Amino acid sequence: MSKSGPKLSVESIARALGLGEKEFTHRKDYLGLSAMDVQLLRELAEPLRDLHPKLMDVFYAHLQQFPETRNYFQDPQLVEQLRQKQADYFHTLLDGEYDQAYLHDRLKVGFLHQQAGLSTDWYIGAYAKFLTTLLPELATLADGDTAKLASILSALIKIVFLDINLVLDTYAYADKLSIQALKDYAENLICNTPLGLIVVSKDMNILSANQYMHTRFGIPHRNMQGKPLTQFFPCGGLNDRAIEVLSTGRPQYGVHLKLNSATQGNCHCEISLTPFKQSSPDSGIDPQPALLIVMEDTTERDSMIEMTQSYDNRVRAILNNIAEGIITIDEHGSIESFNPAAEKLFGYKAGEIVGRNVSQLMPSPYQDMHDHYLQQYAASHKQRCLGRGFREVEGLHRNGTSFPIDLSISELKLPEKNMFIGIIRDASQRKHDEAEMAKLSLAIEQTADTIMITDKQGFIEYVNCGFENTTGYQRSNVLGKRPSILKSGLQDSDFYQGLWQQVEEGRVFQNVFINRKKNGDLYYEEKTITPLRNQNGDITHYISTGKDITDRMRTQKRLHFLAHHDALTALPNRMLLMERIEHAISHCKRSRKPLALLFLDLDRFKKINDTLGHNTGDKLLRQLSTRLKLNLRQDDTVARLSGDEFAILLQDIEDIDSVLPIISKIKQQLCEPFRIESRELFISASIGVAVCPHDGDDPDTLLKNADTAMYAAKANGRGSFSFYTADMNAMASMHLQMENELRYALQRNQFELEFQPQFSLDETMSIAGAEVLVRWQHPELGLLGPGKFIPLLEDTGLIQPVGKWIIHTACAQLRAWHDANFMLPRIAINIAPHQLGSPDFIDAIFSALEEFQLPPHCLELEITESSLMQDENRAVEILNTLNHKGIHIAMDDFGTGYSSLSYLQRLPVNTLKIDRSFISQIPHVNSDSILTRTIIAMGRSLNLRIVAEGVEADEQLEYLRSLGCDAVQGFLLGRPMRAAELQNSLATRAKSSR
Repeated sequence: MSKSGPKLSVESIARALGLGEKEFTHRKDYLGLSAMDVQLLRELAEPLRDLHPKLMDVFYAHLQQFPETRNYFQDPQLVEQLRQKQADYFHTLLDGEYDQAYLHDRLKVGFLHQQAGLSTDWYIGAYAKFLTTLLPELATLADGDTAKLASILSALIKIVFLDINLVLDTYAYADKLSIQALKDYAENLICNTPLGLIVVSKDMNILSANQYMHTRFGIPHRNMQGKPLTQFFPCGGLNDRAIEVLSTGRPQYGVHLKLNSATQGNCHCEISLTPFKQSSPDSGIDPQPALLIVMEDTTERDSMIEMTQSYDNRVRAILNNIAEGIITIDEHGSIESFNPAAEKLFGYKAGEIVGRNVSQLMPSPYQDMHDHYLQQYAASHKQRCLGRGFREVEGLHRNGTSFPIDLSISELKLPEKNMFIGIIRDASQRKHDEAEMAKLSLAIEQTADTIMITDKQGFIEYVNCGFENTTGYQRSNVLGKRPSILKSGLQDSDFYQGLWQQVEEGRVFQNVFINRKKNGDLYYEEKTITPLRNQNGDITHYISTGKDITDRMRTQKRLHFLAHHDALTALPNRMLLMERIEHAISHCKRSRKPLALLFLDLDRFKKINDTLGHNTGDKLLRQLSTRLKLNLRQDDTVARLSGDEFAILLQDIEDIDSVLPIISKIKQQLCEPFRIESRELFISASIGVAVCPHDGDDPDTLLKNADTAMYAAKANGRGSFSFYTADMNAMASMHLQMENELRYALQRNQFELEFQPQFSLDETMSIAGAEVLVRWQHPELGLLGPGKFIPLLEDTGLIQPVGKWIIHTACAQLRAWHDANFMLPRIAINIAPHQLGSPDFIDAIFSALEEFQLPPHCLELEITESSLMQDENRAVEILNTLNHKGIHIAMDDFGTGYSSLSYLQRLPVNTLKIDRSFISQIPHVNSDSILTRTIIAMGRSLNLRIVAEGVEADEQLEYLRSLGCDAVQGFLLGRPMRAAELQNSLATRAKSSR
């Protein structure tokens, strides 16, 4: 039971008082509380409720007059709560429901008042004041009816006494419990005191004893009561000491006795004997002398003292053999002891230095500091350095040299005096080691590389500033954790298993780690992990040094990417494609599944570059790259080989037929327009296919054969594809041979000119001019048209010297015709883009005209839009110069370009030539007829001469005449022919028309 008393509840109080339903009913019967009384109180309930606030005002005003109650009602909020509680009680009192709930409520009121410290006097007085205030009001309610007033008072007194009785019972029971709690607390305190307590009467009989006697001596303390002291302690002098104290009346303290307990044997005790008078205040009996014996078992303490003496001897032995110097001094600084280690440190023998002041072992200024410290400590006992571990000072050797020492001072307080113990270590080697370690630590801490030290289990014990700067983790964030906090997840478990296997075997591990910083960024670290061994050769730690090589790795990756990828499209380039083909061929041989290589060449892409500029062409290539990748599987490769050449590597195909759906998808993708800025461009591709192993089993052969198949496809027409066949090699070889032979054709005079006449569409159908066409008289293949070799001339750059030859030869022929009185009005010469861009192009034209004495208007230069696109401003400037001199300019193939109309306002064009592709289908194809009509109408509105090419039927001729076309050329009126043949043909035509 605690000092504060038991934890009570209303239910426990009711049970303790026996206030069950039966007992409560008995109390009401005893008071004579009848049903008539209850009914009368209920009838008074309503009028008395109205009076209650007035009663409460009088009641609480009365309570304010007494200090013991006034303090309880300082808080207005508390008063209001109490008024409400009292109102609730008053209503309950009048309701007449005097059941168990009412019983518990009254018990609770009594318990709370007792716990709050309010006496029963206050409760009874408060009730009396309330009733005396109420009585006049009751008389008013009785309205002069004495009998009725007597009945009201009788009923009210009965219920009030029932109420007061319940509350007072609760008070009494709570007080009883409090007294019992205090008694139990006192007994518990005495019984559990860790000392033996015995009270002895003057006749040496034991009056009482505590629990300790049972616990320590094995004697049940209740069994000791009333029995003589000698029964339990027959010898040892305790009984004699007790008689002596009782007889003299003087207490004895700290008496050491060796008692022989009847149950526990001998034990050492320290005993205090104190006499006192015992009596009962109400007994009227004179106080009787008694004795309190307090016993403390000192057996263990005495044993410890004996052991201490043994320890002293051991301590002396330790002091003589310990490595540290130990010096003891008194409060005045005089040395009292000096162990062998101190002798070795300072060079003095103990006999030489004991008794001298310890300052003799200190260099200046430590001597003055020491004396001042001793004086200060003696005066104030303020400790500045006692008991605070080692500090670094200097010592003075006997030979006069000073040296660094680590000094620790502690105070030893003895009964007779205070001593100071100094422990000294020679710090010379430590200072040297610290200086070396400081340099090493500074170097490690300030190095930009990351340094990490872990224990054998891999827990981090140290990281340097380089680690913090590189990873973003502070030292406090990582100590005690594993390096795996840096894992990026991009290196598999085999990598880390290999790492641990290697370092646990004691070998150094070196590799590049892909780690993750605190902020989530990845970084590459070139790391070396070295096992650290102790003197026994056991691995204790791992030291990791690392360098952030992220920039270097990115640069290497970027360089590797640039070396293996196309800068424009980011597709693999030829080098990477060849590596992948080689790898795919090896896989093909193992899996026995074929692979296919597609070689794509864009048709007329050069015209887009020349017409719209390289920026537009680059955008188209990037869009095309994206489209091509959409048609492929993950393991397939799209590569860009050159400007408009692409290759596609298809691995693990089932058979050759499985390539066809992919080609179909590619062609379908190319059918969709390419939207670049405000234009829609259309393009096609020629595709060559080579299959491994049938068409080659090495990268070079496979690529060459796919290229050959592509040329075969291009020869079949734009937008087609072709699988490689053995015959294609012969054609490719012939193509290469022709290119080589073309280089010597000019100097071997193998080129010759033909002329196709142009006729006006007036009534006379007179000759309007002739278009100059070049032919190659090949020694083996015979006469070749321009379509067989002009592309080769443009690719090899031979177009410029051959072009000059054409201009010179054509002008020479025109001069010859004029001299022969064959007055051909004009000759038209086709100008290639490379010719127009030549720096001596203008000089070549005027030089030929001057040499053969020809007027400029007899010469017409036919250009295409592609001739303008390499350098549009330069081309316009050249054409303006030529036109201003009288030379005619014709726009050839008009209607087949991308923006022909936009040039007509800028260029000095005299003639539009409608391409044969529009003429061949008129008048049967409505779209071509409409387009031709539109071109002629537009040309006439711009005052341009219109010439239609490829006229091969009378209905075409008549249709063009009806549209107002100026001139025509084509097989209907004249095929291309040599100079003499043309002259004869036209002469014959002239005769027949007469």
